Order: sequence, then C-alpha cells, then structure tokens
Amino acid sequence: MSDIFDEAFSTSIRVYYDFPAEKATLEYLIILKVFELSRGWSGAMRPLEMLSEVFVEKERMASVQDI
Repeated sequence: MSDIFDEAFSTSIRVYYDFPAEKATLEYLIILKVFELSRGWSGAMRPLEMLSEVFVEKERMASVQDI
C-alpha cells in the first residue's frame, strides 16, 4: 500500500492541462483526494514525489489569427 500512489502517478494516470493556473488547481484537488483516501485507509502520509509525472501540457491549436 505504501507505494500505490507513486505507482499510479508514474504509470497509470495522465492529466492534461492548458494553463499553469489550471495545473495548480488540478494538483491541489489530487492532493486533497490522496489525503481523503489515506485517512480512510488509516495510512501514513508520504511525500507524493511522482505527482509531477501525472501532468501533461496540452498542445494548443493555432488561433484564427495565426492561420
């Protein structure tokens, strides 16, 4: 159980975002969910070192002005 989040973050989950503020909000929500799950399982809290692996910036489409 101790490495379940690191394993999921590094191999299973991808979160796509457009803007840095959106990434920060999504990261905060994921951390809150991890806290909730850890408390429900009575698990010890650990650093979420692999959390940054989850995020992938979306490639933006060209704007109408660029075309």
